Amino acid sequence: MKLIKNIQSLQEGSGFFWAVLVLCLLILGESIWVMGKFTDKTSDQLLKAPAIINRQPVTEPDIAVYLEGEAELTQNKLSTLTLGIQGIKEMEVAGVDLVINYDPKTIQLVDGDSETAGIQVNTEETKFGNVARNLVEEDRGRIVLSFVNLDEEPQVVQGEKTILAEISFLPLTKGKVSVSFKKTTENNPGTKVINNKTLEEVEVETKNYNVEVK
Repeated sequence: MKLIKNIQSLQEGSGFFWAVLVLCLLILGESIWVMGKFTDKTSDQLLKAPAIINRQPVTEPDIAVYLEGEAELTQNKLSTLTLGIQGIKEMEVAGVDLVINYDPKTIQLVDGDSETAGIQVNTEETKFGNVARNLVEEDRGRIVLSFVNLDEEPQVVQGEKTILAEISFLPLTKGKVSVSFKKTTENNPGTKVINNKTLEEVEVETKNYNVEVK
């Protein structure tokens, strides 16, 4: 009789154990379901939220250098580019270095100074200080110009253009021709303008020349 009561007691205890286990599983399952819904909602909110963009400050140019020429060229017909500087802000300039690249396979430069050995561009009309360097490297397709010892007064007036040189050339091939300023990089000097008051390099806008040869 005692044995039967013990068995009944175990069965009742076992039933209670299974009931508690089932209840725990139900609670756990509901918790997972609630967390899943919360995660989905949070993900949707993150997807819908506007992206945060880390914008870099835009530096406005102080001065511009430009190349201007004909809107259309004819093969083997002499043409001329005007090289100049334009004031975006009034400025006293201590020096200007210009490095201009071109493709010697598409254009041939014409010497602008017959009295000097080598090939130069024509700087006779410039009123922009002293020409310290006037060099054409045909093998590299490069023009290098430097202007220094400028007077201590604003040579660059806002909105006005000043001619630095005239570049005469022959288009050799039909198709696109490009003459462009090389910008200064950390390890490779290029076009730059130095402010006379601060002796620091200023921000320069470059206006290149691109044209079609017929």
